[in-house]
Amino acid sequence: MPIRVLFLDMNSFFASVEQQLCPRLRNCPMAVAPMLTDHTCCIAASYEARPYGIRTGTNVGEARRRCPHLRLVEARHELASRVPLGHVCALTFSAAGLVYCAFGESDRVKALAEREMAQSRAVGRASVPTSWAELEQLAAVTRTQGFATIAVEGDGGLAAVSSPVFNASGTRLQFALTVFGRPGRLNVTPDGPVAALMAEAARSLGAELHGHPTAGSRR
Repeated sequence: MPIRVLFLDMNSFFASVEQQLCPRLRNCPMAVAPMLTDHTCCIAASYEARPYGIRTGTNVGEARRRCPHLRLVEARHELASRVPLGHVCALTFSAAGLVYCAFGESDRVKALAEREMAQSRAVGRASVPTSWAELEQLAAVTRTQGFATIAVEGDGGLAAVSSPVFNASGTRLQFALTVFGRPGRLNVTPDGPVAALMAEAARSLGAELHGHPTAGSRR
């Protein structure tokens, strides 16, 4: 069945864009809102804001009460639409990021991954790679499986399965096709039905785009 619509949903996208463009917003709780008033809601919140219960849809006034030092930024959609995906997608602790680490161009991935692991060490992120040896272990598993999976438990946890889509010759990664869900509700086991479905969806999408079944060609 031909693919007619492709929906792309990126976690904390507008907040991640602002943190990428403005270094002072990194490593601190921040949120993006349509306007700088307490009477609207957050359209994105950084990962650092989540422990305070601040998420998409949280009223700005309530967010400020929960986190008095929250940094609020007015949305700049025109800038967000021009930022490359690799600049806002977590490379070392997201399923899509692990696909890029495993199959992407190392010279483009390395600097971003190094900076992200340094940030993880600085803020004490738990259960994420903080060295090249740890990251390479995860990338090796991703290359062997042909896809990446994650499951982060706890409040605001996330589960995901991501499969690579390559160019027509099967030699260069174009993007990662990813499905998200809540831990326990999305089966992320490597031999489970969701992983099989995503691998097939990536192959079908590659065929649709290039007339060539690309995903999985590097296994």
